[in-house]
Amino acid sequence: MNNTYSLTELGREAVRQFVLDRGLPDLNLDAYYAAAEVEADNFNQDGSQRGQIEIAPPCSKDGLIHTLLLEKHWFSAQPVLDVPDEDPLF
Repeated sequence: MNNTYSLTELGREAVRQFVLDRGLPDLNLDAYYAAAEVEADNFNQDGSQRGQIEIAPPCSKDGLIHTLLLEKHWFSAQPVLDVPDEDPLF
């Protein structure tokens, strides 16, 4: 069974600190939160997969690429129910 992941307060703070420390001041924090939640789907692949988000050179303070590896404990997991191939209502 797969899960969908949402950032917890701890996860939001980790992403916020990463963006504030490494990124330009006008970066959209909400976009980085959303990217982290999308990347967290990598946790569904197997236990060794990790999501990550990056700040690219044009958006970083020092012109370098910065990567934040996402920790599973930064997210709350909700199971995604499997949908049958054929819906009996149709």
